[in-house]
Amino acid sequence: MLKKLVVIIALILPITACEKIGDFLIAKFESSLPSETSSQRAKSEKLFAALHQPHQDSFLALVEENVRDAMLADQELFSRMKKLIPAGQPSAEAEVIQRMANTRLGEGETTTIVYKYDYPQKKLYMSVVFAGHDGDDKVKGFWLENAAEKESDDLVTEITSDADDFNTQVDEASTVTPTAYS
Repeated sequence: MLKKLVVIIALILPITACEKIGDFLIAKFESSLPSETSSQRAKSEKLFAALHQPHQDSFLALVEENVRDAMLADQELFSRMKKLIPAGQPSAEAEVIQRMANTRLGEGETTTIVYKYDYPQKKLYMSVVFAGHDGDDKVKGFWLENAAEKESDDLVTEITSDADDFNTQVDEASTVTPTAYS
């Protein structure tokens, strides 16, 4: 009986220790991610409100040149995103579902915040890429998508180091396109 108890304790102890170490590492990682600032929240709310406007002028005034250029290059992009928002319904409350700190080649540090908007008939994801990790509200990337068409773990294009063309992946991951997030 004592032998069984010792064996059980010997098996449980490492599992408990691993769980505590895992919890510690997760907490440490999450605390190192930049938090959303009030200016970033305000900018995100303005961006979402600008999608309700008939023309993209107010939206374009809120974003940096790279996003403006991408939006102007594809005139249908604004109207496609605008059509995703249910008409005649009040704006849904935004919930932050993902935060990421990135360092991109040629662009430097960026912070991506993904918001979820819950409407009765659908959920929308809005990804906003801000400059730096210090709470800057300059918008370097933006995308809005129907949640039914995208899995939440695939909200941002991931770059893999084993890719044949690493620079192409970096460009695709940082460009506003209908098939990739910023």
